[in-house]
Amino acid sequence: MSVAPCVIVIDRWKRKRYNSKIIFGKASRMKIMVKHQQSERERQPEKKFVLRKQGDAGRQPAHSAKPPPAPEKKDKEEMQVMHFACELTEWSRAQHREGKKVGFVPTMGYLHAGHLSLVEEAKKNADVVCVSIFVNPTQFGPEEDFEKYPRNEEQDLQLCRSAGVDVVYLPRPDSMYASDASVYVFENKLQNGLCGARRPGHFRGVCTIVAKLFNIVQPDIAVFGQKDFQQATIIRRMIRDLNFPVEIITAPTLREADGLAMSSRNVYLSPEERQAALGLNRALMSLGTIGAGHPEAEPLIEQMRSIITQHGLVEDYVVIVDPDTLKPVSTVQQGHVALIAAFCGKTRLIDNRIL
Repeated sequence: MSVAPCVIVIDRWKRKRYNSKIIFGKASRMKIMVKHQQSERERQPEKKFVLRKQGDAGRQPAHSAKPPPAPEKKDKEEMQVMHFACELTEWSRAQHREGKKVGFVPTMGYLHAGHLSLVEEAKKNADVVCVSIFVNPTQFGPEEDFEKYPRNEEQDLQLCRSAGVDVVYLPRPDSMYASDASVYVFENKLQNGLCGARRPGHFRGVCTIVAKLFNIVQPDIAVFGQKDFQQATIIRRMIRDLNFPVEIITAPTLREADGLAMSSRNVYLSPEERQAALGLNRALMSLGTIGAGHPEAEPLIEQMRSIITQHGLVEDYVVIVDPDTLKPVSTVQQGHVALIAAFCGKTRLIDNRIL
């Protein structure tokens, strides 16, 4: 049997080409096996036609119909309120997975404009902001005002919502401390003087709750107020010594128009005590500008004492310290800190000024 290839032109007008093989066999019968080769025009995809009923001429073809409009995106999601550590930690991890920076403002509630200024500082330095509201029992002494500390949860939530807070953490005491809790965080140097001397155990409670909140919130930055200067300094030492991956920002003290430092405890003051309380800021401002002369500290301290006495305040401490060690200084230079704690009636108030 022999096989001879050939090309047969079937249609001279369309010039289609076909490959074939002519096979000769014993029966002298010829078979032509034809394989059709498509031209380039024939390889193009088939055109699709849309059949429409009479009267549909003005309608769009099915394939060009416009999709429904996408729902409008909200500028900001609704503020969330969380009560459990696990849900807040998962929220924070989700923010980090999206590449967002988490800011954190720990508070004890009864919020005022001073707290909201901390929120604004957090918003400048982070993509999302969490505020915790928790009156921490472990930082109050037995004779202090834990039970009567001012609280207004509904108002706090409204203020946070208006300030653009993303999450408010409202834990319950039994969820923060087990009934047999026995582990605390204790700073051993910076807490010994100033407020720590008057309130033994106070900073152990502060360090413990802040460490717990850092573990739960997992923030990138946390904002504290300058008014609680000793507290902010101790927290900085804690994150340094315990390697917390958190940046601490200390925001300036926000004041009323007459100079009184904003504080949740100001609500305790009577109108007369409110006027007397102005003595703290007036004493601090009396120091003027500290130049390069390095004046002695003691005359400046006596000057402040005189002013707070004139306002009817009872001194707890009046001191000028090094900002890192919190140790009293004998000569004053720029960057040192003047601190005052005094009783106005039964209310203990604190204030400070970086010189």
